[in-house]
Amino acid sequence: MNLTLTAPQQTNLTAAPPITTSFLMVKACGICHSDRKAFYSPPGGMSLPRVLGHEIAGVLTRDLPGQNLFQGDRVILWPAVACGSCRFCTTERPNLCPDIQLFGYHLDGGFSTEIGISSELFSKVFCYQIPDSVSFEQATFAEPLACIIHALALVHRRPESLLIFGGGVMGRLASRYASSIWPTTRISLLDTNNKRLLNAQADGGADQLTPADCILIATSNDDAVYTALKNLNPGGTLLLFSGLSKDEKIITLDHNLLHQKEQTLVGSYGCCPKDMLQAVNVLAEQKITVDDLVSRVIPLSETGSELKRQLTVNDYKTIIQL
Repeated sequence: MNLTLTAPQQTNLTAAPPITTSFLMVKACGICHSDRKAFYSPPGGMSLPRVLGHEIAGVLTRDLPGQNLFQGDRVILWPAVACGSCRFCTTERPNLCPDIQLFGYHLDGGFSTEIGISSELFSKVFCYQIPDSVSFEQATFAEPLACIIHALALVHRRPESLLIFGGGVMGRLASRYASSIWPTTRISLLDTNNKRLLNAQADGGADQLTPADCILIATSNDDAVYTALKNLNPGGTLLLFSGLSKDEKIITLDHNLLHQKEQTLVGSYGCCPKDMLQAVNVLAEQKITVDDLVSRVIPLSETGSELKRQLTVNDYKTIIQL
């Protein structure tokens, strides 16, 4: 059983490679904001039909001996397959591989009872074992947490202050992980919705904007980027963590201001396998908590109606449980 995204009105769509190897029984899959957007408006590069879902935890149905993983192991899946030989793959930056294929985008994802892939790509799959102390539902946070780990690793000097724009799942995860690695850093989290701020009070929710050494954009809003630039301290780093819509993607920067203040703009995209491993270890060691970020747990049969549901400010992570 799966939820397959189709678009019969579209033509000339490139078909995905035929699935010949089933290797993972899905036990839980998180629903990401990008899944909700793709459900209504599939991105231009997505080949259809397609099964969405990339925050995947499950049980191996085949051995992965090269990774010392075997049938029956509880694992998380790095949600991509890279070529393994380009200059990015050979320098541990496979998220930048020009031939990368993403589960739930180029390849069928986790809104299904099982994951399969062409035999040609199977050897390039990366999984990591889930410790017994981590549930399948908690393990679905490994991928979003890995994206946060990847982003904050791009900040090469511990900031005295961190400002996060966006009080959703990613913003709150960023605050919690930053607190664990930079315990003396002053962390503030901003959101345009007062209810979100109240919910995120323990994660640094603040109603006042103060300049910071590091600012992370965890919301798809170009106004947040402009506001961040105005409030970035000299020598500071602005992490462009969230993408913008196609209508907002062009932003105007003051070159001289960046030049004179020696500020750094850094793009952060996805995560690498090593980030996934670190994320599952963080969850296992209980360095951060995620249970309170789960708003709903639903069966696979309710996924369609969940994607159509109007979200409220109290909605954070919905997890499909199989």
